[in-house]
Amino acid sequence: ATGGGEGEGEAPAAGGNITISNRVAAKIMCVTLADYLDQMVEVNGWRDHHQVESPLKLYPGNQGPAIALYWISGLCRAIRDHLETAPPIFAHCTRVISKADEKLARDAYWFVVVNESTMDETEQVQRMELAAELNPWVAEPHVMLAELHFRSGAYAKAAKHAARALELFYTLATAWDKRLKFNAWVAFTRLLLLRSRRKARGMSSMPARDDLPNTSNGLALVSISELVESM
Repeated sequence: ATGGGEGEGEAPAAGGNITISNRVAAKIMCVTLADYLDQMVEVNGWRDHHQVESPLKLYPGNQGPAIALYWISGLCRAIRDHLETAPPIFAHCTRVISKADEKLARDAYWFVVVNESTMDETEQVQRMELAAELNPWVAEPHVMLAELHFRSGAYAKAAKHAARALELFYTLATAWDKRLKFNAWVAFTRLLLLRSRRKARGMSSMPARDDLPNTSNGLALVSISELVESM
């Protein structure tokens, strides 16, 4: 499809060419972007294995995020004016991330993931802050920052990052770090936000039941009903 919002173009089909409007083409591209976002890993089973006669990568790899947001954000901006409603990603398709920034952000994030046991917390925070700054469209660096600040007792900062992570999760509607499923990331972050806010108010991180004995390893039992109400 070419031309303005109501223009038309031809697309190849099995029985010959078909004519589609720019609006329809933009919708097809939008669905394609969503599909790609859902499969955005460095080693993709279909792309890197089944579509290759002699695969050079071992599947599933380390499940690290692929470098693709730069062209996804660019295409999103290109089709924005042809969509009836622009998706909320990348500030409603008005912003683009560069390939260089995306790679630097991914590498800073993944360095901590791989080397956590040999790094001090200060360096972990610095690298995660860099990742969040260079790639402001993904949630997972903020989740890691929330965890690190919670661990150090900076509960207000932890809550701020957890809340921001949830905003980004709900906007992108998929996980960038595919080691966990989207709903698992969201569930973990919601609970982390709750715990951070409670600790910031001087409360225990979970609504414990004082009227019941502790578990065999000394942990207080948590009121599930109160926990759900708090969330």
